[in-house]
Amino acid sequence: MVLRDKDLKERILTDPKKIKDAYNLWKKSKWDKIGDNILIDPFEPEEKLSLVSYDLSVGEEYVSLRDPYNIKKIKEGEAVSIDPSETVLILTNEYVALPKNVMAMIVPRARWIFEGAFLNASRIDPTWYGKILVGFTNVTKWTMSLGFKKPFCTCYFMECNNVGEHLTKKVVPFLGRTTIDPLTFSFARPRELLKPQQFTREHLDIVVSSFGYPWDIVQCAIERGKMETIEYIERDVAPRIVEEATLKVTERAYKDLLGSHRSLVRTLIGFVITVGGVSIVALLRYIGFI
Repeated sequence: MVLRDKDLKERILTDPKKIKDAYNLWKKSKWDKIGDNILIDPFEPEEKLSLVSYDLSVGEEYVSLRDPYNIKKIKEGEAVSIDPSETVLILTNEYVALPKNVMAMIVPRARWIFEGAFLNASRIDPTWYGKILVGFTNVTKWTMSLGFKKPFCTCYFMECNNVGEHLTKKVVPFLGRTTIDPLTFSFARPRELLKPQQFTREHLDIVVSSFGYPWDIVQCAIERGKMETIEYIERDVAPRIVEEATLKVTERAYKDLLGSHRSLVRTLIGFVITVGGVSIVALLRYIGFI
């Protein structure tokens, strides 16, 4: 049986002293004192309690599976930013503890389903206590944002027969969780990031075809820059290069020609001097001067 709003109000602890004591009761497995009570701390029925469910909100820690070894924190006024096709694990703001005769099911809120989010339904077993780690995937082509302490998933509480055993840290190491522990994976570690010298056009094409916006903008910016560079070279740079090259060739040819003319002049002067000298000597001999 799914517990309705009236049932939840009757069973969820609201007295500050009882809430403080409840943490130790669950840790010490004092089921006779816990009875049928449920702990949701903080409990905000005016904002989050509906007819048959209670909304859980974004806590102060989250981790992206794209960067799984970097646990991030947010605070009041900040938000979890989720890129297209990205999955983040979000720690709830609420600490939840269940008795032996209640289990819970977490499902996505309708708003996020309609906007293109994907959240795997997950269960909370009887005798669980601690904050909940919820996976949230953005399957759209736009970035999503989840504000700190804003509701992002819905929890249904269902009554069942008392379980024979209870959860322990030996079986469930993250029991009593209040923070995100370092993640471990059954698969290989993420591959190393691509180096600039390894990048090819095909890498960008794959990203654009897989994720679309906003990577298509990056691709267009690269192509636009390439086109404008070519146009600039053809319009402004290439003509100057030809003009400068022509001028240099002309100057070189002029200098070479001038150098060859100087050599020719020297040769002619030498020839004239030689011919003149021979003629003078012949004339002097002719007149008997020498």
